Amino acid sequence: SFINSAFIFPKVTSVFESKKFIKKLNPSLSGRWEKTKAILIKNPSSNGLNFKPWDLPEWSVKVSKGERAHLVPSQDSSSGIWEAIKIGDHKFMGHG
Repeated sequence: SFINSAFIFPKVTSVFESKKFIKKLNPSLSGRWEKTKAILIKNPSSNGLNFKPWDLPEWSVKVSKGERAHLVPSQDSSSGIWEAIKIGDHKFMGHG
């Protein structure tokens, strides 16, 4: 009750990719994306992920040094199921 809810990471039990995401996923980045998903499911608060709210309901996660992915929770946000909807470099994703 003393922790601000802004500091509580949402549950992530699984992540699936939208068709649009799959089309944008560069084959050279697919291995890194799979590793990112595995870490996200294991521990969404992992420092290396920089998992953060972006333009709610979207959340952003670091995939590589210059690439990020955006995800949205399923309609039942308590289920921990997320859909990856966008992937790209920082500029494309609106991060600068």
